[in-house]
Amino acid sequence: MSYKTGLTFILLIISLISYQTVSYAEDQKGLTEEDNSLVGFWYNFDPHGCSTMYITSVSKTGQLIGDFANGQAGWCAKPEEWFSLTGAMIGENALSLKVNWDNGTQDCQSTTIWDGSIKDDIISTNWVITSTNGGKTYRGEDTFSRKCKCHTCPTP
Repeated sequence: MSYKTGLTFILLIISLISYQTVSYAEDQKGLTEEDNSLVGFWYNFDPHGCSTMYITSVSKTGQLIGDFANGQAGWCAKPEEWFSLTGAMIGENALSLKVNWDNGTQDCQSTTIWDGSIKDDIISTNWVITSTNGGKTYRGEDTFSRKCKCHTCPTP
């Protein structure tokens, strides 16, 4: 290998390493502790009941962790029962959330996924709930706010 070819090869390697480092740094951009405004309670009110979402943490890469209590009467998941919530920020104001309705005590054999956006302390979502045992799929909309408009709002 000639000196010129070797030098070109080394410069190419340095360029690739630099690019990957910048790309990694760009991918790691996300929420900082100061930006973590999603953490806390969020309430969904409708005439059939009130659901409570409690986001406990949001990582710098946008991964959300929390708990969810269903407020709809007459369904498997009772209001006093909490289920694990996971999710992620998808872009600056969009998010996706998921609850597997099995908390170790109660197994409702279903999963709900919410996709939505955040604006002015309001989370507007479309949801899909699917039975995990081959049953039906239902769709709807939920709006979460910081203010509880319900008679009682559960806390974990």
